Amino acid sequence: MFKEIKSYYFLKNIKESKKIKNKLLDFLEEMPPSKYGGVTKTDWALPKDFNRPYVKYFADIIRPYMNTITQKLKLDNWVIHNMWFQQYEKNSYHKWHTHASVQFSSVYYLELPNKKTSTQFKNIVDNNVFSIDVKEGDLLLFPSCLLHRSPKNKSKKRKSIIAFNSSFMGEGEIL
Repeated sequence: MFKEIKSYYFLKNIKESKKIKNKLLDFLEEMPPSKYGGVTKTDWALPKDFNRPYVKYFADIIRPYMNTITQKLKLDNWVIHNMWFQQYEKNSYHKWHTHASVQFSSVYYLELPNKKTSTQFKNIVDNNVFSIDVKEGDLLLFPSCLLHRSPKNKSKKRKSIIAFNSSFMGEGEIL
């Protein structure tokens, strides 16, 4: 029998979001078209050694935010395991899933014209579906074992996200 345990998430608005938005969108525009499931465009299925210029650019932006989260967790270090982008045009979506072998999954909302397309979560104990109140420019980190999805985009406006998986560790730990 499953019993519910309370957990936590981190939500932070990236103060540079307006300044970096167009550059990130330009980087994503240059990526080859590649679909995955119900997602309109993503680099998830591209070879891991494929050149992704947006990754270094974005990682440099979020580094101080990740350092702050590490301090709040009272830990010493963090690592990003992988990073990818997804774009959702009208009627695209991402089905229910989790992320194995990592501690946290993260979503940066690069374009979020409609809050109804923000990440949804499902409580596996009572099947309750819920969302966290996010806006464009927010970075959301949540435990990677949480069942989540991107609901169908019913809007004519595109949703764009940058996602990554990360883990945090204390002194002497090796991942």
